[in-house]
Amino acid sequence: MIQTNDGRRATFDQAAPQWDLSDRRVRLAASVAREITSRIQLSLDMSVLDFGTGTGLLGFSLADQVKTIYAMDNSHGMLQELERKIALYGKKNIIPILKNPLLESSPLPEPVDLIISSMTLHHIEDIDLLLDRFYSYLNHNGSLAIADLDSEDGTFHAQQEFPVHHGFERPMLEKLLQRHNFQEIAFSTPFTVEKEYEAERIKKFPVFLVTARKSSGSTNKHRI
Repeated sequence: MIQTNDGRRATFDQAAPQWDLSDRRVRLAASVAREITSRIQLSLDMSVLDFGTGTGLLGFSLADQVKTIYAMDNSHGMLQELERKIALYGKKNIIPILKNPLLESSPLPEPVDLIISSMTLHHIEDIDLLLDRFYSYLNHNGSLAIADLDSEDGTFHAQQEFPVHHGFERPMLEKLLQRHNFQEIAFSTPFTVEKEYEAERIKKFPVFLVTARKSSGSTNKHRI
């Protein structure tokens, strides 16, 4: 998870060894991966950026269908766990990158054909800057596939002390992507998170997947 807050980043560092033990996280990543493959044609010559990769749950689900996955995060703990899994399962085409693109403007090792991200966007304060970075990372006609929460009342992160976005309104996010020269924007709902609250109440939180394509005929006029 990409964090600009040192305390929040330390929390993810500490959580990394147990991260994959959550059945809900594993099922969410698998559902998002299936939805991505149903909407974007993957191939073995594609390079992919997995933004906010964490322990690589989403990237691992797609690794056998693409050439390279650059797995970006700024949590040392998460990337250490990812490196352990890469060695264990022999996924040599997954390349960890310790980086926060909101603080570093350096390019990727190569332009990528696809950027994927799951449950990271709501942790990002400056989404405009992030979309500028994404635009600069993509090849012409490259695609985005971002999964995150629909707008909610703040109870999803009720137990966390760090401020986050309380999900996103789809029309607002669509307009933001259009402003950054992305086109062919489409939404679906690949997963719904269910969380238990007091008195055994269950609350449901829909997770959207938005896909979009970089406009090959446009020049990004925003900050880079």
